[in-house]
Amino acid sequence: MGKAIRFILVFTCFLQISVYAQDSVAAKTIMTFFNGVRNAYAHSGNIGFNVNYVYSDEKYPEKIIDTLSGTYKINGSKYWFSLAQTETMKNDSLVIMIFHEDKMMYVRKASTLPGFDPVEQMQAFLKKAKTVRAKLTKGKSVDQLSITFPEGLDYKSVNIKTDRVTGYLVESEYIIRTQLLTDQADDEADETKSGFSEYARVRVNYSAYHQDTDSSCFDESRFIIRRNNVISTEEKYKDFKIVIGSSNL
Repeated sequence: MGKAIRFILVFTCFLQISVYAQDSVAAKTIMTFFNGVRNAYAHSGNIGFNVNYVYSDEKYPEKIIDTLSGTYKINGSKYWFSLAQTETMKNDSLVIMIFHEDKMMYVRKASTLPGFDPVEQMQAFLKKAKTVRAKLTKGKSVDQLSITFPEGLDYKSVNIKTDRVTGYLVESEYIIRTQLLTDQADDEADETKSGFSEYARVRVNYSAYHQDTDSSCFDESRFIIRRNNVISTEEKYKDFKIVIGSSNL
């Protein structure tokens, strides 16, 4: 599920996303929508919510590939989430990623980018999508952004729903190549052999939004110790290998 988690990160970075579709009408529609989502969370105060991901076959939704559930907390540009044995925290100065199963901690500056940058990949992808189509539908209780991509690309479509009152994400669905959700090598990721179609359906539900007064999850001292310009893991993570991804932390 490593690739699946990386795919998820593409859409959990919506607070900083910027879209570069070459179709100016589509680009404006997408930008307007995502800016609205970003602003909703940026001005929400300290909130928490749950997210549930279901990965299934595009043609046969009942054919489940995998499921994941996670918990998120957001306060302006700060965020924390726990998902599938991984824990990530970003505050004003640091990003700390904890891989519990591998007993590894990755620390970098918040202003720098890791080797895998999901937002950058999404931007690069949209630049290639010369005929992206986008439609924004406003309903009584939810607004829906529908994006359709040209044939032959890794993504077929994206549908995202937000609450009309709060602006928060409610539900989203992505049709993407099944290969993007597997950890198999490219030469082994033959969908016909695995029994799945070429494309998969990823459905995401956001629920249990609530004000969360506990901001301790954004405190780096929960994870690391600074001593004489040396960063080490906090006692709870003493068995974890720490990897420093930025200089002058």
